[in-house]
Amino acid sequence: MLFECYVNEDTMLISRTDLWIGLAAGGLRSAEATIDDFFSEKFSFDFLDFLTYLPLFQEIHGHVVENPLSLF
Repeated sequence: MLFECYVNEDTMLISRTDLWIGLAAGGLRSAEATIDDFFSEKFSFDFLDFLTYLPLFQEIHGHVVENPLSLF
């Protein structure tokens, strides 16, 4: 499952750092700004947050699969 690509298995949460890495790998050049815009008050994200923004995560995943060696 896509959630497992991002989640810390011990806490079952996605850290802001892991999310930033995923956004950057997915081609969002302003990953930090995107995180601040969407998740201004949160420091980690759970499964419900993941489901809420599933289209964003699918877009990131699709970009990485199509362009695995792309810099952006």
